[in-house]
Amino acid sequence: MNEGKGLKTAANIALLAPVPAEHLKSALQLLKTEQKIAFGSMNFFLFQELDAKRHDLPVDVYIYASRKEDCPDAAPFWRAIYIGSIPCSETKPGSHPCGTKYRPESTLKYALDNEGHWLVFWEIRDLKPASQEDWWPIGEMTGYGKKRRYGKFFVPEGPYLIEHPPAS
Repeated sequence: MNEGKGLKTAANIALLAPVPAEHLKSALQLLKTEQKIAFGSMNFFLFQELDAKRHDLPVDVYIYASRKEDCPDAAPFWRAIYIGSIPCSETKPGSHPCGTKYRPESTLKYALDNEGHWLVFWEIRDLKPASQEDWWPIGEMTGYGKKRRYGKFFVPEGPYLIEHPPAS
């Protein structure tokens, strides 16, 4: 994604994040009517750092479908473009400032997912299941500013900043 179709994204940094498989599939439905999707996170500082380091450029996102037992037919890996983060609503702490407008419908099943749980929402566009050519194995990824790869048995349990994988 870093160089295709004339779209310029940050060359040195990318985002790796697990998202429940059911929310990924639900997000595809939302993208039929909206331009972006918002996922919640408790890691406010990571997204603050990402927003500072990306120099207002979009960032490639590698998404690992977590909790696949709830949605076994979902693709295991997804790609998207990160467009920014937004703190939770000041009037309704823990929720997105636009309510559920940019949230996957599947999040409505979980009481705190849209009312009180998250500190920050990270927003993406162009979400799609990743083809084999458009995915970099997690074990070969390297944390941003780190020297060693994550390794074969690493499973992301939250969002991570990663060194942008080399273009294929």
